[in-house]
Amino acid sequence: KGISPVVASVFLIIITMTLAIVIFSWSSSFVKNLSPPTEFICEEVKFEAAISASDTAETTNYLEINNIGNKEIKSFIAKITNPSTDSTDVIKIDLKVLPGESKKMQINFQTTNDILIIPIINNEGEDLTCPDSSGSNI
Repeated sequence: KGISPVVASVFLIIITMTLAIVIFSWSSSFVKNLSPPTEFICEEVKFEAAISASDTAETTNYLEINNIGNKEIKSFIAKITNPSTDSTDVIKIDLKVLPGESKKMQINFQTTNDILIIPIINNEGEDLTCPDSSGSNI
């Protein structure tokens, strides 16, 4: 005797669901491995950074950012190194700059220090701090 059609249908559904789970888990890990490393994503980030003095007050400085790349820059990290003491301070700068956009913000650190501006971008919903090589020395 054979098995009943109901039992056969249940077996077919179980086999189909098992195959679907196996294929889904394989394909999701495969696609995740295809995403480019951080260095390649940050190569698309292009910006110019400069410090300028205020027209009205000599003690006020401005950080000017010009996003010349095709990636939105969510914020920046400023690594400020004092050459006389060789100490480095790290400051987060909340300044969102869209592609093709220029922005200026008031800053309060000395321009006699060595300053490295490093971009932070949004990559697939997560903040990604680019490596120092993607930064701009000002």
